[in-house]
Amino acid sequence: MSHIPVLMIVFNRPQPARQVLAALRAQRPPRLYIAADGPRAGRDGDLSNCAEVRRLSDEVDWPCEVRTLFQEANLGLGLGVRQAIDWFFAQEEVGAILEDDCVPHRDFLSYCEWALDKYRDDRRVWHVGGNNFAAAPELFAGASVGFVALAQVWGWATWRDRWAAYEYDAKRLSEITGDRWREWRISASAAKTKLAHLKKTIELRNTWDYQWQVTVLNHHGLAVVPSGNMISNVGDGGDATHTPGDERCRLPLMDGSFDRGRWEAAAPEPDTISAALQAHFIDQMHLAPRSAARLLRPGRHLRRLLRSVLSL
Repeated sequence: MSHIPVLMIVFNRPQPARQVLAALRAQRPPRLYIAADGPRAGRDGDLSNCAEVRRLSDEVDWPCEVRTLFQEANLGLGLGVRQAIDWFFAQEEVGAILEDDCVPHRDFLSYCEWALDKYRDDRRVWHVGGNNFAAAPELFAGASVGFVALAQVWGWATWRDRWAAYEYDAKRLSEITGDRWREWRISASAAKTKLAHLKKTIELRNTWDYQWQVTVLNHHGLAVVPSGNMISNVGDGGDATHTPGDERCRLPLMDGSFDRGRWEAAAPEPDTISAALQAHFIDQMHLAPRSAARLLRPGRHLRRLLRSVLSL
């Protein structure tokens, strides 16, 4: 049983949202916040799908305080998520955040609770990540966690005081950043790509996570990464906004259980970025130039399809 609160951010996808709720049921958080964006005007199916997703709040069947934030109008992927997280941390000092396609390992909340306790007063750490993009064990060199400068948001946790530094307005954030990017603890090519992301966000205003990543970079913050993958993103269907057919989706969760004592004993100090692990994140977050071989390599779903055809 977990002792930390959870924010679940949902919209119009009942099936993956139900998978996330089922995984939370096994972990029984004491407080569950459900934030739902409103249906889009003129979009077939949004009204019924949004209504079905919101009814999931009635399916919480363990001892749990459920609080809801149901928007009447559609705020979008940027403002809607930002308001949901602001609402959450207005009421909680710490917590875990799951979007409706991020299915957690059965011990995800136990891992988050441990990390939030351990690094609460360590201002070097800003972000507790759950997804490690199926990183090879050797990237951790026997440690239970590693540290990178990139805050990846497929299942994560943080503290109210860190989130208080978040700047949603991308234009304002760009002004705050100024020349700070030169001190970011990532490669020059990755920094260039991240600055391009920020510029794109100023123009389109359709996201929120780029701003969080830049906020963490500006404060020289670190993200904790678990040695076992704690999140599987199942949002690769045709209704996905950012990840349709994405080969990074549906990665396997780690085998075994989270052992607090063992992870504590094997946790390094957050004073060094793991270069190999960060290179893995830079590659998986598409912050490095794609090699010709990688660009031509078929994605995981296409490889699976080719194997099935060849076996006929």
